[in-house]
Amino acid sequence: MYVIGGEFIENIETTEIAYFSIDEIPDNLAEEKTNKEQIEMCFKAYNDEKWQTQFD
Repeated sequence: MYVIGGEFIENIETTEIAYFSIDEIPDNLAEEKTNKEQIEMCFKAYNDEKWQTQFD
């Protein structure tokens, strides 16, 4: 991943931004938007060349 510019400004929806590994997923997620399992699935998809899209 490459950051090419910009800067984060705290707002009413997001209080901070950070990069983290799969072992460092924060505990204080806004679970009404996303949860730990969804983030773990994104890491798995990124690291698997043969990832199949998941539908529910």
